[in-house]
Amino acid sequence: MSNLKNNVYYDRINNLSDEELLKAFGLRNEYQAEAKEAIIAVSQERNLVDTNLEVIIKEPNYEEEEEIESVNENREHQVIEPGKRPPIITFICIFGAIFSTVLLLSILLVLLSLDISALINFLTQTLKGVFLLSYVIILLASIVTFVGLWKMRKWAAWSYIVLQIIAILYNLYNQEFVSALVRIAMIGVIIYHSKHYISTASRR
Repeated sequence: MSNLKNNVYYDRINNLSDEELLKAFGLRNEYQAEAKEAIIAVSQERNLVDTNLEVIIKEPNYEEEEEIESVNENREHQVIEPGKRPPIITFICIFGAIFSTVLLLSILLVLLSLDISALINFLTQTLKGVFLLSYVIILLASIVTFVGLWKMRKWAAWSYIVLQIIAILYNLYNQEFVSALVRIAMIGVIIYHSKHYISTASRR
């Protein structure tokens, strides 16, 4: 063989993996002389073929590679399993749904105790009535959101974040800083789990 230092293909061939090199070795006769020479030399240097170029000492094990990839995928799924509800999300859903439902029923019972005309006037012509009507809508949206979170829906995570931001603004307006901090922490919990667990796929 000629001096491989002058072979323009040597470095390129030497950068191939063993599997790629063996594929090239099998097709070596289709390459031009210098490329063929580099393929043979590198294959022998790595002890992939014998000196007679007849016996392949190390053959690529594609089945083993597929098994390794499958094991890695299974490990990833074991660490992060979309659609599986963590305990903290279960607690948020149960507590939030019960609290919102009780509060909503309490408000509705008070409103239904009024006669129709007085109820309409209160809801449409007073600032407290407009605020209360808005609060009822938010409670209804919260209950729907908790149902979505229970089913691990991505839209429910975003809905929960929006509703909590509204609540935080209300807390800050009333100088309820502890409640605001708790809500900020809960937003962080939802954001974390929305990345790792909550799925966009629909489930029946």
